[in-house]
Amino acid sequence: MKSIYIIDTGERVKIGISKVPERRILDLENSGGFTAIQTYISECPYAEKLEKQVLDDFSDYRVNGEWFENVSFHKIYAYVTQGVNYGMENITENYFVFPGSDLVKMNFKFYSKLCKFNKKLLVINLWDGDGWYEVDLEECTSSESFLDWVYHLKHKGWCTPDLISDFLLCFEAAFEEIFSNSDFYRFINGAIEVNWKTRTISKRRWVAASL
Repeated sequence: MKSIYIIDTGERVKIGISKVPERRILDLENSGGFTAIQTYISECPYAEKLEKQVLDDFSDYRVNGEWFENVSFHKIYAYVTQGVNYGMENITENYFVFPGSDLVKMNFKFYSKLCKFNKKLLVINLWDGDGWYEVDLEECTSSESFLDWVYHLKHKGWCTPDLISDFLLCFEAAFEEIFSNSDFYRFINGAIEVNWKTRTISKRRWVAASL
């Protein structure tokens, strides 16, 4: 199956499809003389159609082939993930629709130079301009404690909206690596608690009512 990928050079954003996206991105970096700041990769059964729709809908920002300028990585990422997660017919201008617990997302890989997951130490590190700020995942045992961290980061002067978005993506990728993507939605919905160190999951005594 082909994958759809997005890369951010800091100046431009590129979308593409490939059966071996990691190798393709490395080739682009070597030939273009740049190192990607952040990347997104996801398998997708209709990668070609989704790529074409992105190219059409973001045509005002296209500068050359599949390259874009003056549009953020996060905006294209949000558009693409809606197509991957929900199907192309469900893409809307409300780019940040939150996934429901009954939706299972395909595996994806996320990478950012400013936000990194340390699997050995079970922490997420964010670059604050002077050094690495550490978020201890062992403190993120429930949806409430996770949101406490998001709120805490939001009020840091150095933490930009894009860095918050990077943190959310990095947390989701870390969670899915340690646990699973279906468990992530149960975690966000408050149905389970997790122990990062032992990699165990337990049901909550209460579950928030569905809206």
